[in-house]
Amino acid sequence: MNKDTHIIDGLDTPSRGGPIRRIIGHSTSWAVAAVVGFALLAPWTTSKARGAPMADDTRPQAIAGSWKANCENSKGMILTVTLASATRAQATVTNLGEARQFGYHVGEELMRLQLGSGGVWTGQLHWRNTAGVARWQPITLQLRNGKLDGQSAHENCYEVMERAR
Repeated sequence: MNKDTHIIDGLDTPSRGGPIRRIIGHSTSWAVAAVVGFALLAPWTTSKARGAPMADDTRPQAIAGSWKANCENSKGMILTVTLASATRAQATVTNLGEARQFGYHVGEELMRLQLGSGGVWTGQLHWRNTAGVARWQPITLQLRNGKLDGQSAHENCYEVMERAR
């Protein structure tokens, strides 16, 4: 074998690039292994970091139970989500707390929900303000890492709710 030839995978191949090519040639298998390993692990690690739903969070019954509203002006408000079927749920007010100022009452229907794909619940929120204005508006709920996260255009009280004990 002359100095212009080296062995990669047992075959004599002409050397292109000298010592740099030999380093790259030997490290290519390590690079491929690293890329494949990262590709397999990346979805798992990034979904946990972003707070994407865990496998159990997409089960319909996972949303059921009592949740604490998460804003100062409704502090102490607890809503209870019950399943009407495998794809329909409702939330009712079970403790008023500071939300009393908006005219809510215990037992009142607060949300009507329908299960969509990926464990995302969409529906309507019965929104109120202190002036007595009440309306049904869109809301989306998703369970993420044991917390119920609600997104609504005009209301932040249902973002990152923890279970009520």
